[in-house]
Amino acid sequence: MYNPIGYMLDNKQIIIDTYNQNSSPKQAWESLCKSLPDIESNMDFNTFKEYFRIFALIVQKIETRKNHIAGWSIAQGKDGYYRGTRRFQGRMQSVYLGKKYDREAFTEKIGKKEESLNCC
Repeated sequence: MYNPIGYMLDNKQIIIDTYNQNSSPKQAWESLCKSLPDIESNMDFNTFKEYFRIFALIVQKIETRKNHIAGWSIAQGKDGYYRGTRRFQGRMQSVYLGKKYDREAFTEKIGKKEESLNCC
């Protein structure tokens, strides 16, 4: 069992798409109950209705921070390649991310870099 906001973040795209397709929160809730059967075990309709505003603000904040992933600053160099930088144990660390912006791939590469930094 999740807390409501955590559950909403894990199912972010489905919830946002469903909410945008329906004209009222009640209709969105009914559609979500069909597409996400475990939603009712994590929250009730009133919780969904109240938390959706907070959830929408959190998602908006996350989406506007394209240049940060997991604490790493993402920048595109003059050569067109994306790199991530972060200070770790007093030293600046860097990771090559690729030429095409892909948040999921970047997150995976950053995770691998953090694992290699933590193991030493």
